Amino acid sequence: IELKPDHIASDIYYDIVFRYKDMLTDKHYLLYYDELKSLKQEDYFTVKEYIYSHLNLNRTSSNLCIHRNTLNYRLNKIADVLNIDFKDDKQVSNLLLTLKLSDKI
Repeated sequence: IELKPDHIASDIYYDIVFRYKDMLTDKHYLLYYDELKSLKQEDYFTVKEYIYSHLNLNRTSSNLCIHRNTLNYRLNKIADVLNIDFKDDKQVSNLLLTLKLSDKI
């Protein structure tokens, strides 16, 4: 299954957590975990909102009350730190899973 942020359902999420709970408790298995924790708080909330807004720039900038150009600047900076391409569904799915699970660890 390839998980996409706009298609991940809570039952799939909990199925993943249940099946792989032993593996997921080890932070080394979570891609982007260390990189996310190294982000400034502002950048962490920016990427989290962007992912949870289904990669919608307008919605994200509106929710964060920032200009769209500011959002683009932050996302480019975050992409460099995380070494991620936000156009790659697999990388975004891994980032989404790491965001959801990092709050639980």
